[in-house]
Amino acid sequence: MYAHSAEFGSTLVRGRPEAPAELWMLSEGWGVLHSGDAGESWDWICEEALGTEAVYDVQAWADNTAILGTREGMAMVDDSCAVTPYTGLDGGFVLRAERWQDKAVALWVGDGVGGVFTCDAFDCVATPLYGDGYFPKTAFVDGDTLYVTVVHTESLAAELYATTDGLAWDTRYRWPLGDTDPRILWASGDTMYLWTKPRSDAAIPAFSRSTDGGRSFEATFETGYYTDAAPGVLVRDGGKTVLVGSYYGARTWKSTDGGQSFEERSPDLPSVRCGLDLDGTSYACGDHLADGFDLAVSTDGENFTPRSCIEEALPADCAAATCGAYVDAWVSAGAYGGGQCDVEQDTGRAPPPPGDECGCESGSASLLLLLAYWPRTRKAWPEKARSSTSA
Repeated sequence: MYAHSAEFGSTLVRGRPEAPAELWMLSEGWGVLHSGDAGESWDWICEEALGTEAVYDVQAWADNTAILGTREGMAMVDDSCAVTPYTGLDGGFVLRAERWQDKAVALWVGDGVGGVFTCDAFDCVATPLYGDGYFPKTAFVDGDTLYVTVVHTESLAAELYATTDGLAWDTRYRWPLGDTDPRILWASGDTMYLWTKPRSDAAIPAFSRSTDGGRSFEATFETGYYTDAAPGVLVRDGGKTVLVGSYYGARTWKSTDGGQSFEERSPDLPSVRCGLDLDGTSYACGDHLADGFDLAVSTDGENFTPRSCIEEALPADCAAATCGAYVDAWVSAGAYGGGQCDVEQDTGRAPPPPGDECGCESGSASLLLLLAYWPRTRKAWPEKARSSTSA
């Protein structure tokens, strides 16, 4: 089974059990990064170097190769920046890219139409889960089973589907009221974890769990004021241990009973912005405006050691050649407060100061000024794309 990051949004880390030292990361607004040494060092490829204006997902595919979900469809990229687009996905964007049964899976959204595509070689075809008003949200692969959540753009009703062949889709669960946006966090056997994002005041953001394969759910955790619409989540120990991190307030909660109960563990655990469990090694990334963007590693889900600061990543040759403005801003972010993590493997080092849970040194006011003029956000979407993503 291929390893997945257990979170959403556009800050994530991916890997494969077959090559545990190779990691891919997507950092919101900056593009794709690649590591061949388990996150000790990174090469950075900005979005323009990939020939796109936005990258929404990166999925480890093969040695030094990943598939990308982008505003222009889906593409394969390698560590030399060679990009090969997939066909059959014209006129829309791919929100998620997955690997399932040696196929590439694209969650595609066009102008008023969307659905799930499967791709052999570089040719993609629509599955029966496709049509007018479909907005596929998330996907997760558990062995031979592909799970997908879909929101219908007219009613805003949401559904959870499962398939083992891409042809027959089993509707596991429905949210009919249009006030919930369900996102799959993790699944194994009959156990599934979801994050439900509210669409109205009638729904509360919550961590929910199922023990019957997604046919019923129980909300077990609500983070209240510090709730993110799409929090960072790290799942390990076969689903027994769950870390939920909130970007707002740098809060972290932990469950050791399979998501049945949580306790706050701020600031002794990383503020998880994205997480990955790969063969017993857990990676947690944190995104802090004043402190940089760091990666920490744990083998027990309890004690994390800072491994690298992502702002220290070096631009790949293709990035430096094709997107100088991004490179300059990236280097400046590291020079003025970002990229200052203490990554020494010193178990006796003093704990970080209050408000510096990522293990980085304090950032300067210069970085805040830089960010004010160079925000870490994506470019404005064209009106067509904006209307297509309203669900």
